[in-house]
Amino acid sequence: MEIGSLPQTQSFYANLLKTRRYINQEYGTPAVLTVRDGKHFIAVATTTKKEQGLPKKLEISGIQGITINVQLQEPVYTISLANVEDENARLVEDFFSFELRSAFRDCRELWRGASPYIYYSQQALPSPKNSSHINIYPGFRYRVRVIGGEVYFAVDVTHVSIDAETLAERIAQGQEWRRYQGRHFLYEFGPQWYFIQLQEVSHATVSEAKFEHPEQPGVHISVLDYTREIWGGHSTVQNLVSDGAALVYNNPGQNDQRYGATMLARLRYNSSETEKAHADTILEPNERLQRQKHVMATYCDEQFQIDGRKVRISQEAKTINAKSFPIPAFKFGNAKVLRASQNTRDDLASMLSLRKKWLKSNKIGPFASQPSSMSQFILAPVSIAADEDLMDRLYEDISQTVNSISSQEYNPTTVVWDDGKAKTIPQILRELKPYKQQMESSGGVACALVVLPDTYAFGDIGNLRRHIKKMLYPIRTKCIQASEVSSYLRQTPNGYEIKNNVYWSYLFNTALKLLVVSGAKPWTLADPLHYDLYIGVDVLNTTAGFSFLGAGGELLQFRSFTSGDKEKLSAEEIVKVLLDDLPRFIERIKALTGKSLRSVVIHRDGRSYDTEIKGFQHVINELESNRLLIPEGNHGIVEIHKSNSASLRMYYSKHHNHRAGNPRVGRYHVFNDRWGVIATTGFPSLNQGTASPLVAQIAYGNLEIEKVLQDIFNLSMLAWTKPDGVQSPPLTIKIIDDWLEPIAADIDENEGLLDDLDSE
Repeated sequence: MEIGSLPQTQSFYANLLKTRRYINQEYGTPAVLTVRDGKHFIAVATTTKKEQGLPKKLEISGIQGITINVQLQEPVYTISLANVEDENARLVEDFFSFELRSAFRDCRELWRGASPYIYYSQQALPSPKNSSHINIYPGFRYRVRVIGGEVYFAVDVTHVSIDAETLAERIAQGQEWRRYQGRHFLYEFGPQWYFIQLQEVSHATVSEAKFEHPEQPGVHISVLDYTREIWGGHSTVQNLVSDGAALVYNNPGQNDQRYGATMLARLRYNSSETEKAHADTILEPNERLQRQKHVMATYCDEQFQIDGRKVRISQEAKTINAKSFPIPAFKFGNAKVLRASQNTRDDLASMLSLRKKWLKSNKIGPFASQPSSMSQFILAPVSIAADEDLMDRLYEDISQTVNSISSQEYNPTTVVWDDGKAKTIPQILRELKPYKQQMESSGGVACALVVLPDTYAFGDIGNLRRHIKKMLYPIRTKCIQASEVSSYLRQTPNGYEIKNNVYWSYLFNTALKLLVVSGAKPWTLADPLHYDLYIGVDVLNTTAGFSFLGAGGELLQFRSFTSGDKEKLSAEEIVKVLLDDLPRFIERIKALTGKSLRSVVIHRDGRSYDTEIKGFQHVINELESNRLLIPEGNHGIVEIHKSNSASLRMYYSKHHNHRAGNPRVGRYHVFNDRWGVIATTGFPSLNQGTASPLVAQIAYGNLEIEKVLQDIFNLSMLAWTKPDGVQSPPLTIKIIDDWLEPIAADIDENEGLLDDLDSE
């Protein structure tokens, strides 16, 4: 189906997506956007799942009052699945995904998660130990990928935690419903389960709250009557009582308003509230692989048809001959360089152990300490500061530990705030606000070690941390809980004594994170990367984050701004930010390295968009025109996908027992010249669970995928807060994750960030 001409405005892409969704939903056919000979088309199936066939012409109301004309083309194209050509790969992936979604949607055992690529079982796991109030539902993510001309199904295991009690039961127990306002709930509409976002609990009962009947315009029906009309025979619906409270909700990500019953809603927990239950979802590699095979056999194999034939799906994993990148060398203080021998199996473990020792050494130390202009504070509640012995011990120990790592003297100013009447998050934020102004007025950049009061339950601390970080920004913050400190100490008549030597490890980790937040660089890469300048890009809740990295991490800069969209950036936004910051940053790299730059690479966290590519092209042309870049260099955009979104895992199989294990850190595989996978975590650094590799795809540019993967691996080894460990994302993405959380987290009074309980 050919799409008529559309105005090239900022809503151009949104109109294309609306057209695709409309055809997909109204006619029950896969609908895939494609470009041929410069024209936009939507590829559709020759037969639809709904009775009405595809019309020859369509007029669809678009965004901003635009009418989108769509015309059906006569030719029918055939794609051979024996060897899928690259230009047809996206079509095949989307067509198969559509058929899979249809099969999952028709399966009564499953319910859809937060995206069309996640599904959960309606059968919960046995109640976790010490967490009887939580129901954990197992599920899976999936993706369809064309690899080497063949179609593959990538499936991974995931879990979600749901309250065992309904919202009605929580309210009956005396809990205030407003503490759940804005939270996500599982709504059990008979056998149909789905997520909702709570707006409010209505004053009306389910027999009083009415809305317009979806299929009878002008007719209003109560929540109770409608629910019984649709699913009256279902046990949960039969238990509905007429005087039960109604609730008002919207579908997540939408602004609609709907009515439901509090008796059918159960809270979805975020990961910070379910740490005790988390252990029940950690799967070792072999167990995870067997679960993946079970999902494939139960829900995918022969569950849908293509051209009238059932599709058979093998449960055997794809075998690859993975290669390994060498461990990079690191540059520390006093011009010391740490290099791996690359000769032994334990080389990485030895290197990680040495990294920590070198940081602690007064003859080596970090590559660069925090700026001397940094103003340091300890922000403590009066309930903790009243114990002078505890505060003195904390002050002395944290100062001693920071000074043992850093060459800059750490003498923080203690600021005490009154938490006596501040019992809720809004009250705490109001109490802290004047102290923010005090710290900001100190001059230069401020950094605060924030001691959290013990009046908050462990599960709520994650919410409190995020709120405090967001409110105090741009002050750089590191939060600790007083009970964490006191748990390692014993009170005596002479003050506090150490009762557990783990205390020193805790102090070291806290001090190191505080230094990194302050701008310290514990180590950098000793050898050049393949590409000269890296830019990390991500968008979270209409706040865009940019990181600029050069000279192996010696130069690092963060920039944020408010974007016009929740997910993507316009070409104009890309151009403005990059042309504002890159000229000066490029000059700094040239001054440090003595070389002109010939390559710029964007690391895009997740999907990149056409508008971002267009803006990047313009920026490169401008930089080359101004002789800031060598002409005709290597430039591009690389999408970096975490394994839980790509549904890919890497396993190492020992031939003698056929059990799956974790891959060695640094293992990688190239699928084609545009994408590959790299294990930035795994053996020997991962003690439990399954490693999560990164998937990298070149979305634009003349880059080499193997060089792209090695630079990602080397940048992931800049795990500054874990000297004896590794981190999954490269520093370009990690630094954005750390900084966007406090300034862009979409949280309300009691809401935590919404995450699947998707364990390693």
